[in-house]
Order: sequence, then structure tokens, then C-alpha cells
Amino acid sequence: MITHITLRNFVIVDKLQLDLNPGMTVITGETGAGKSILFDAIGLAVGDRADSGMVRHGTDKADISITFNLENNQDAREWCIENDIDVDDECIIRRIITKEGRSKASINGYPATLQQLKQLGEQMLEIHGQHAHQSLLKPEKQRHLLDHFAGITAQVEQLERSYKHWKKLTDQQKRASAEITEREARLELLRYQVDELEKLGLQPGEYESLEVEHKRLSNAQALIELCQKTLSVLYENDETNAYGLLSHGLSMLESVNDMDNSIAPTLEIVQAASVQIQEATQDLRSYFDRLEWDPETLAELDDKITEAQGQARKHHVLPEELPSCCDRLNEELAQLESENAALENLDEAIDDAWQRYESMANEISTLRQSAAETLGNQVTEELETLNIKGGELNITLDALTPAMAMPYGMENILFTVRTNPGQPLSPLHKVVSGGELSRISLAIQVITAEKGQSPTLVFDEVDVGIGGATAAVVGQHLRRLAESAQILCVTHLPQVASQGHQHLRVQKQSEDNATASTMVYLERSERIDEVARMLGGTSITANTKANAEEMLID
Repeated sequence: MITHITLRNFVIVDKLQLDLNPGMTVITGETGAGKSILFDAIGLAVGDRADSGMVRHGTDKADISITFNLENNQDAREWCIENDIDVDDECIIRRIITKEGRSKASINGYPATLQQLKQLGEQMLEIHGQHAHQSLLKPEKQRHLLDHFAGITAQVEQLERSYKHWKKLTDQQKRASAEITEREARLELLRYQVDELEKLGLQPGEYESLEVEHKRLSNAQALIELCQKTLSVLYENDETNAYGLLSHGLSMLESVNDMDNSIAPTLEIVQAASVQIQEATQDLRSYFDRLEWDPETLAELDDKITEAQGQARKHHVLPEELPSCCDRLNEELAQLESENAALENLDEAIDDAWQRYESMANEISTLRQSAAETLGNQVTEELETLNIKGGELNITLDALTPAMAMPYGMENILFTVRTNPGQPLSPLHKVVSGGELSRISLAIQVITAEKGQSPTLVFDEVDVGIGGATAAVVGQHLRRLAESAQILCVTHLPQVASQGHQHLRVQKQSEDNATASTMVYLERSERIDEVARMLGGTSITANTKANAEEMLID
């Protein structure tokens, strides 16, 4: 509910601070005094468009601040939390409008957009009037009202979760189905490529060994010839060889050493060289004995290296990287095959999810249909008392096909009315008369208010076009509604004004060529005078005041 309103330099209001209480607050005043200014300010606080004409003449900006008590409004508190706005039991919406027409808004000090103001406002109040926005006209609001009346809000929330789960699975299936041709082509290619690489059977480090062996076999004949010549030069030539020459030199050095042992180090070097030639000859002989010309093995190596190089070019890697490439392709193949298996299981999961959703949706449809008939009949009875003779509210449930299923269920909800006998039922938003629309809205709110649907209801001239006994009924309805919601009501009718728990009078004053509008709470004696004025106009008699006093409800 609204607990406090502060206005500065707004239209013709200089400064206004107003505390509001629970119950029904009526607002009266002479024509042109500015009774609707308060509601205009409330509208701006919940997202209405602003313009420079709302700034009091001669000032730079208008400042609107409205405080709401959220102690019993869990929806509004949750909205604030979801939008990262700190909130306790109090919410302050502020709107500043400059003389250039620019505006800025905040919620509990946090900058806010008009869309956010509207969203939060829908959780806190309803504005009913000929020229005000009315969420009751929105199909979504009509559905929420019916669900709240039926007591199935929690079930519908569960249905929405079930729908989201089903939709997530179907979207996943659609994406997978759209990619299935590409997926199958990729699977076929991967299987072929993996098969090729596995047939090649190249192991880590093997390609490098193949190259070394291939080089050796390719040069086997030259190696044999060179080894033979080297062995001959080193040791095996009977006429002249390195070992023989070195041995002859060693023999002469030994003779020198016998005569002069200072040559001993040189002798040791030559002796070591002789031993090394012997060892080298042995190693070379062993190597030579292993050499063989094997054209068949060389051909096999040629084929494997050529195949490896071809595969490497195909996969844009080096030949030695083929084993790791094969591992990567195998991983991708396994992933795609796993996804294919999961896709096959997805059909069953979708069927299960749909059955759960459909079962809940059918149950909710049955409850809605029953509640729609009850609510329609009760509102129709209220319309009679509100002087809409022959009026009728009919709530229709238009079934949706499975392909059109929605998060809220398998039907659309539509409030249709007739305001005169013989007329066809028409959607609520097509009702032309603002007065009729306000009274229809009032009737619906009265019936549903016991469920605590709207914390604050604002009625701007709900009594337009009625009078007499009907006006008294409207007043009684509003007071009855105030038992479960805060009511703010601008009225021209004494029958309505007399029903208020609190009474605000708007009056306009002119001073120094400037006009200002003020609002004051009336005491009982002042209320009698105000209701008398509304009864008798400019001429107030003792009888008029007596009638006014009789009308007032203590």
C-alpha cells in the first residue's frame, strides 16, 4: 500500500506531503481544483510518460516521491530482489521531470527505467479510470485474476516450469535434427579417416625410425662398398694398411724410446692409436656383417612412408603427428556417436515431459472452467447492482492445439461483456464507455479482492454517468473493497464520498498571479460541509447538512 506521497513543483502543486492510511480514502473538490493531479503523480511513479507541461510554471523541475509498504507484498519484494534492488518493508519510487521534458527515476535509490517502473507498479497497485492504464484489459492480467480466484496460482507456476523443461528438450531436438545431415556426414567421414589411420598403424615415434631405416636401406650398396674399402685401408689390405704402417712406426718409436725415454708420451699416443684402429676395425666389421641389400623391405618402407606422408597432407599435420591426430579423431567420433545415442533417448524424454505437462494443463483447464463460470455469474450479479441492467460478464476459455501450447496452459482466457440486453458479448477492451468500464472493473475487483489480489486500487471518477441509488451502491462496493485493499477514489458523488474512511479535499488558491493546488484531510464537521456542498451545490441549507450528516458513516 501507499504510505506517503511527496510532490514538489508538480503541475499546480507547489509542495505537498501526504500520509495515506489503509481503508478507503475519498478525494473531492470543485471542478478544476486538481483532483486528478495526485493520480497523475502516481501514474508517473509507475511508468507513465512525462512531459514538460507537468513542471510547475516558473520552476526547473518537478519532483515526485511515493513510498510503498511491502510488508505483505511478496511479489513486489521478489521483483526487487530479482532486479538487484535492496528492499526491506519499504519501497520508495522517485521521479524527477525537468522543464525540458527529460526525466529520471529511481527505486530505493537505484536508477530505474520506465519499463522497470511499470513492472514493479503492476505488483503494487491498479489504476482504474477513463484515461488511465488498466492492466485488467490485458489478457495476461485476466488470466492471473481467474487463476487467483480459482486458487491455482501455485499449480500454474509448476505448469510453467514443466513447460520450460519440455520446451528445452524440444528445442534441443530441433537443433539436433537441423544438424543431423551434417552430423551423419561428419560421422561417415570420421569413421573412414579413423579406419585409414588405424590400418596405417603408425605408433608414436615410429615415423622417425622408419625414416632412419629407409635411409640405411636406400644406401645399402654404397655402404657395403665403402665399408669394404675402409676395412682394407685400416687393416685388411695385405700390402699396405693403416694398422701395418702404424705398427711399423710404433716399432721405430720403441727403439727411439730405448735410447731416449723423453719420447715416451709420444710412444703412448701411437700405441693408443694402434689399439683404437684395431677396435674400430672390429666394430666396422661387425657393422659390415649386418649390412645387406633387401629390396623387398625397402619397398615396404617406401610404401608406408609414402602412405604416412599422404595421410599427413590430408589432415594438415606432420607425418610424425599422425598418431595424436588419430586420437583426436577417435575422440570426436566417440562424442558424436554418444550424442546420437542421446538423441535417440531424447524422444522418450520429450514424450515423458509432454505427458506431465499435458496432465497438469488438463487439470488446470478443468479448474479454470469451473472458476470462470462462478466468477462470471458473481460479477454479472454485481453489474445489476451497479446499474448496468442486462449486463453480463462471460469468461471464455479458447482451447489451444498441442502445437500452440503455452507456459500457462492449453487455453487462452478472454473476459467478454455485454452492457445492454440484446447486444453481443464483446472483449472487455472494446467496451467504449469509460464509466461502464470502471464499474465492470469495480465489480470484478470486488469479487476477487477477498483473495488479496491488489494491494492498492486507484479509482479516478469511477462514478461518472451514475447517480442516485446506483451511486450509493458504488460507494458501498468501494467501502467493501477497502476491507482487503487500500482504496483511493476521486469522486463527484456525495453517496461515494460519504463512504470513505478518510476524506481529502482538493482546493485551488491564487496568490501573486500564481495558482496552487492543496490537499487537506477533513475532520467530521468539515466532511459534513463538503458532502453538503456536493449535495446542494452553492446553496447549502440546514436540511442539506442534515442529509449529509446522515449519509456519513462513522
